[in-house]
Amino acid sequence: MKKLLTIVEIIVAIVVLAGCSKNYDDILEKQNNQAEVHIINKEVTWEIPENNWVELDQINTYEELRERLEYELGIVRFGVSSKNGEIYIDDNGNWCGNNTLKNAFMNKKFIEDFWDSIRTIENISEIFGNSMGYEKAKYTIINDYWNIIPTNEDSCGIDRELTRKEVMSAINRANCQVEFREVDDEFDKLSSNKNINYSAYGEIDNTYLRFSNNELNSDTYNSLCTIGEAVYEIVNKYWKDEIKNKEYDNVYGYKTIDIIKEAGLGEYKQREYEMSYAVKNEVCPALMNRALGIASVNGIIDEGTAWYESVTGEQLLKILTKTFEALSNKGYAVNKKFGDNVQCVAIEEDIIEDTKDTDTEENILKYISEIDMTTEEIEDTLKKESGYTYIDIDKWMEVAYCYWLNIRTGPSTDYEILGSVPVGTKCHIIGICNETGWFRIIADRKIVYQCGVYFKPIDEDK
Repeated sequence: MKKLLTIVEIIVAIVVLAGCSKNYDDILEKQNNQAEVHIINKEVTWEIPENNWVELDQINTYEELRERLEYELGIVRFGVSSKNGEIYIDDNGNWCGNNTLKNAFMNKKFIEDFWDSIRTIENISEIFGNSMGYEKAKYTIINDYWNIIPTNEDSCGIDRELTRKEVMSAINRANCQVEFREVDDEFDKLSSNKNINYSAYGEIDNTYLRFSNNELNSDTYNSLCTIGEAVYEIVNKYWKDEIKNKEYDNVYGYKTIDIIKEAGLGEYKQREYEMSYAVKNEVCPALMNRALGIASVNGIIDEGTAWYESVTGEQLLKILTKTFEALSNKGYAVNKKFGDNVQCVAIEEDIIEDTKDTDTEENILKYISEIDMTTEEIEDTLKKESGYTYIDIDKWMEVAYCYWLNIRTGPSTDYEILGSVPVGTKCHIIGICNETGWFRIIADRKIVYQCGVYFKPIDEDK
């Protein structure tokens, strides 16, 4: 009987190998002819909402959820629109209005008061009615508060499958502060959704499909992403040394083949053709298998997870939060209810004394000797300020309370980021917007704008 089983197993193996060989011929022919292939044969027919990426304390969507979460955690407001509390603390223990979900998970206080608190989750989830279970409510809350995955106001937004551009954007938003970045022109052409492109570009060096090899192109970027690719991107971000270690090759427990080597795939869109074969035949690519093994060891995914299936919003958020839990198990960065270095209320009161409302054009012309802008740039600034009024200010201040401060082309987050300046940068404050509380600033000889809570006074002669 044992010998018979052995013979049967050999025959099955021969059949499988023969089938693989035939499929290799097919995929090699497609690569040689540069034929189009699809990794997941499912068309994305739904419209992905615009999802503006702005600093955490400036987000104003989902007001009821935002207010409920802040009430439960005792978040306090100060200045015009900023907030302090356990979700506004960076990994150094300082207040940070531009904080990330990852940093929140590095704060033991946040884990105790929110993530591990059934009572808090249930209290907040009352706003969803009886339509949502505990687990789903948990992920919906963090997604909507941190503005991670594009959603619509009338739905939780995490049920649907995600495209690669959404996965890249979500991973970056959960991990990185809003920042100025120059997006490669060719990359920006991959999608008309510029807000998604802006944050997705931050993950370009971590993805399984490579932009540099044209594997990440207008087709793959806008089509559905596998669970395996999402896991690989996160592991490649945080475990770059481990992903080079072959010891993890047999940990994941799923059938794997070094398709590139076995099939002899060339360089042209190599991993795109590899993934097309792998998903169709449910065999895991060798490098992805290693990443899945690392994720499994760290408790991020369960052994045997169907890596080839498309990832949903809820699944991605679970993978992200499991990653942050794995990182925090090495030791929480902080255990604090409120962040340090908040002096902004007193600063604002000190600035506004003995000031008056002023005409925008008059205010800018007053400091024309400090400005290096063309007539067109000044006219554009005046157009953007239409409808806003300002208090005339003449005070030198420096950037504080953040490592890099985004400066914008207008007095709110509705305007694009023009650049970023480091902590300690000296700026000339020449106006405060009555409607938003934002400062009109001269920095690098340009008129720019930012929320006043990020500045502290300096001596005028410095």
